[in-house]
Amino acid sequence: MSMSKRIFTAFLVMTLAGIGAFVGAWRAAYEEQIALDEINSLSMPLQRGILDVRHRLDRMQVHERTLFSTGLTADERRRQTGWHAEEVRELMEAVINIDQLFNNAHANGFTAPESEDAWKSARDKIEGWQHSTDGLLRVLAEWDQTFVYDPNVLRADLQRFRGDHYALATRLGTMLNEQKIATPEVGASDTACAFGQWRIRFDESLRVFQQSGRDMSKPIILSDGTPGIEYVKNRAIADGMAAMVSDHAAFHMAAHDCYALIRDGAFEAARRKFEEMNAAAGKVIAHFETLLGEARTASAKVEEARTLGLIKMRSEQDDVQSALGNAVTTNQREADTRVAAAAAAGRFGIRIAFLIAIVGIGTAGVYTYITISRITGGLNRIISGLGESSAQVADAAGAISGSSSQLAEGATEQAASLEETSSALEQMASMTRQNADNATRTSQTTDQAVKSIGEGAKAVHNMSDAMAEISDSAEKIGRIIKTIEEIAFQTNLLALNAAVEAARAGEAGKGFAVVADEVRNLAQRSAQAARDTAELIEGTVARVKNGSGIATALDSDFQKIESGAKEVGRLIAEITSATREQAQGVDQVNTAVAQMDKVTQSNAANAEESASASEELSAQAGMLNGMVDDLVALVAGSHRQSYASASIPPPRPARTQKSPARRLTGGTPSSAASRQLPPPVAPKVMKPNEVIPLDGDDFKDF
Repeated sequence: MSMSKRIFTAFLVMTLAGIGAFVGAWRAAYEEQIALDEINSLSMPLQRGILDVRHRLDRMQVHERTLFSTGLTADERRRQTGWHAEEVRELMEAVINIDQLFNNAHANGFTAPESEDAWKSARDKIEGWQHSTDGLLRVLAEWDQTFVYDPNVLRADLQRFRGDHYALATRLGTMLNEQKIATPEVGASDTACAFGQWRIRFDESLRVFQQSGRDMSKPIILSDGTPGIEYVKNRAIADGMAAMVSDHAAFHMAAHDCYALIRDGAFEAARRKFEEMNAAAGKVIAHFETLLGEARTASAKVEEARTLGLIKMRSEQDDVQSALGNAVTTNQREADTRVAAAAAAGRFGIRIAFLIAIVGIGTAGVYTYITISRITGGLNRIISGLGESSAQVADAAGAISGSSSQLAEGATEQAASLEETSSALEQMASMTRQNADNATRTSQTTDQAVKSIGEGAKAVHNMSDAMAEISDSAEKIGRIIKTIEEIAFQTNLLALNAAVEAARAGEAGKGFAVVADEVRNLAQRSAQAARDTAELIEGTVARVKNGSGIATALDSDFQKIESGAKEVGRLIAEITSATREQAQGVDQVNTAVAQMDKVTQSNAANAEESASASEELSAQAGMLNGMVDDLVALVAGSHRQSYASASIPPPRPARTQKSPARRLTGGTPSSAASRQLPPPVAPKVMKPNEVIPLDGDDFKDF
């Protein structure tokens, strides 16, 4: 068998062993995954659901004891029953969720027959318990409708009240028989007895209930802030109390009258009154029996609820808990069974995979060892010959590599110098362009300043004209003031003459004299004001004339500044033009240096490629021919003809030398991105069939 067939056989055996091991491991993992999926989708959720139901049942069992308490208020009873009904609803939702778990498991192909049977048994018991719970809530609702939340207390109070009235009638009968008075005195008020005091609280509670619009859900709170009597909402009790008022009052009035007659010694009249009292007492006792009937009805509901909750439902809850415990145990047992079966299947698959792998690897190892032993000897001889040939080729290529390296280093140093020169020129060009831009901006700023100065000169000139006009107006106002002053002086003289004439007139001219005196005073005050105004206007005119002179001088100075600014702008424009011409000259020099740099980079790249090509000479056709004959003999089993004209193997790619980095400190070189090395000359690539011919059937076994 040839070497290629042995290699193929070993590879085939190893492949089959790997496939067998993979199938065995996959089968084991698949079985375990199915078991885990079934546990995660059914067993674990079922376990959590059943434990949740058990927890809810335990909590409700504790809470049920409070439902039978007789000392709770109406609000507390409503909260307790409402909470219990909500808990029942949530528990049944949890039961429905567990049913849905089994439905989903069936849809996914999972089954747990024992757990499902155990759950169905528990579910039937839960439904029986739910039916009893509904009955309990119904009985509690009937109890709440009586509004007698503590029937034992009500029954005890009514029996005590009834006994008090029996005792009073008996005491009066004894006094009548013995014909003597016993203390204490019997009063006529029907509110003096214990029942009367209790009825006062009952009537107040009834009034509060009526004021609330007979709202059954609203608790009764009395004026002192204490809870009222809730069973005033019971229509039978309220009607019985209303019917009892007149009979109770008649009883106490008759008892008082009977006591008074016995005290006065009118025993016959006392016996007639005693009979009247007994008739009223019979009616009162009958009313007490009616009220006791309502109390007994409420007590019967309490006892019925306690019997249902503490006996029947407790037994059903124990049965449900036992069934749920059995479901938990069954589910756990089925899950453990699935896990154990999956683990056993996994271990079996792993053993099979391990056995197949050992057999396949052992067989492939034997074939591989034999094949490698035959190949190693021939390859060692070939490697020895290739080593000697490589040493001779390295010595021959050393001299060529040395001269090429020196040429490449010189070209690289020249390229670096040109790079530095180009960098400096680019920096100079950048600074020149920056100076030109600054000069342009300065020229623009100067033009704006000249315009602003011109506008300021115009404004100063306008201000000078305005101040001159103000001065003329002030002089005119001064003349008007002088006229007013003269008029005031004439008015003063007229007033003086009028006063003199009034003095001559005597008593008839006194009124006119007063008027003349007032006119004189006004004329004097007008004259004084005119003089003060004239002085102020004269001062203002003087200051206006001074300001007009200053404005005239400022106008002259602005004209001189405007002329100087225009001259500065002209000089800056000339500087800007010269700077632009200088920048253009520097750019031309920079372009020439860039072209020189490109040529130098090309020379350096060519030198590098020559050095790399000389280092890659590594074979001689004559020596490689014998090595190829040995390799063919090793593979095919027979000697082949040598090829004396075998081509040289393709050289390795030439090494590239990176150009030195430019040291730029300013500006933006325009040719940095475009200046790159020219593409290297591609070496001659030899085809594989030119080195080792592959025509014919030399390697048909592969």
